[in-house]
Parts: sequence; structure tokens; C-alpha cells
Amino acid sequence: MSFCILTHKPKSHFVVNVSNSFRKKGYAVSVVDFKNVAVKIEKNNISVFDKKSGKDLLKFDAVLARPMEAIDLMLFAFSINVLFILKESKVPVVNDPISYVYGSNKLTEYILLTRMNLSIPTTFSAINEVNPFIYINQDRLILKPICGSRGFGVMEIKRREKFHLSKNEVPIFQNFVRGGNFDIRLLVVNKNVVSSMIRFSTSSRTNISTGGKPMKYEAPEEIKKLAIDASVAIHSSIAGVDVAIDKDGTPYILEVNTQPDFIGLQSVSDINIADAIVDGFLEAVKL
Repeated sequence: MSFCILTHKPKSHFVVNVSNSFRKKGYAVSVVDFKNVAVKIEKNNISVFDKKSGKDLLKFDAVLARPMEAIDLMLFAFSINVLFILKESKVPVVNDPISYVYGSNKLTEYILLTRMNLSIPTTFSAINEVNPFIYINQDRLILKPICGSRGFGVMEIKRREKFHLSKNEVPIFQNFVRGGNFDIRLLVVNKNVVSSMIRFSTSSRTNISTGGKPMKYEAPEEIKKLAIDASVAIHSSIAGVDVAIDKDGTPYILEVNTQPDFIGLQSVSDINIADAIVDGFLEAVKL
């Protein structure tokens, strides 16, 4: 069997460690950069191939995809189209392409989570809205862009404080639900929580890449089930689920990341997370 990791960042921590795990387990794996991928449509035939190596992507047994890069609609549209071609050609893709469509837009995530009766903070969104306190009667809110990752653009705002929005910006506002200076990250792989951690921060952003400090944490079953249900709602086999606990002990889902990394999580985990991802991938594609 041969597998492909399809990515915009061939040298990222995730890709390097997961590809090494595939090889360690005896599987052939190719890392293909999206920038080298081409689609050709001719006489009702669609082909997808790597221009650099000449490899036909439709010949792989399964594909592990990392299609989300910096916010660029054209890059994302091309990447998602490639994944849908693979899926429709019966090449298993993880995550399912639709999960990346859902995960690219936080408002879509919150709609899907709410429809599954999963708890999220009260959420409000409107183009160029500068007075969300009319609609969410709280003194502290979290502002985040409708599209974004790694905590960029996330900030805390308070009633009567001024903040700036760019022209035609679509913000999301949520009531502040963190009861302490931390949140919880859980890594879900094929409906199993393989590892979890607490992320401490003195700011509203707890992402490890922006200064959050990880601490080993064994999540209780209630929190694990919440994370698994959230990954199912987004149709994501591999997901990083962020959960906050309010001062009354109620858990809320902050975000479902369909393209999580695990640098911080590995630093406080007793298992090899790359191995767990590969094992879960093989189970998900039934190989």
C-alpha cells in the first residue's frame, strides 16, 4: 500500500513527524506539495497529478490532506477541488473534504455544533458590526474573525471600549466563558481522544504558537465525549477541539480545528501522537 500526504507545508512539524511514522510502520508514503499538483480535464476524463514527480494522485491507496493555508480563497478553492476529485474517484481522503469547508468558517462550525445540541458561547456575527453589546448583554466579549487560525485576530473587548474593524470585515462576537486563565485542547482521531492538555495564558489567546503554556491533563469522560461529538458534527476524523470551562464548571466548545498540529501537545503527552494519527488514519480509511 502507498499513501500520500497532500499539503501546502511539506516541512511542517505535522508532515515530517507523521510521514516518518508511516515509514517506521513499513508503509510507503509520498509528501506532495499542492503547488506541484495539476488538474487536467479532457473528454470527460479528469486526472490529478504531481507535475514534479509525475505521480498520479488517483493511484494512491489513501490521502491524508492538509489543504488549509493562509486565508486565500483561490488557493483554498483549488485545494478543495483536488480533494473532491480524489474522493469522487474512490480514493479515501482524511479529513473528508467537506470538513475543511466547514472548518474554514467559524460561523458554519457554530451553526453545526448548535444543531447537534453541543454547547457553545452565545455567538453573534454581522458585517462591520461595532456595537455587539446591544445583542449580547455581557460586559466582556471575545472578538474573532469569521475565518482565521492560530489565534490570529482574537481579542477581548469590554463594554464602552473602542475597537477597530477593517472595511467589510466579518467579525464573530462571543460571550466570555473562560472561568480561569486556561482552556483545554483535545486531539480527536477517528472518534477517540488520543491526548489532551491545558493551555495557560495571560491573554485571550491560548494557542501555543502565540505564547500559551501547555500542561499535561487527562480530560474527564464528559469533556472527551463533547470533543468527539464536536468532531463528528464537523465531519472531521482528525480534529483539535478547544474547550473552555466557565466559573460554574460548564464546558463550552470554543473551536474545532480540522487541521491541528501537535507540537505543544506532544511536549506533555506520554504517547507518540504521530503514531496515533497514523493508526487512526488507517482505521478511518479501513486499511
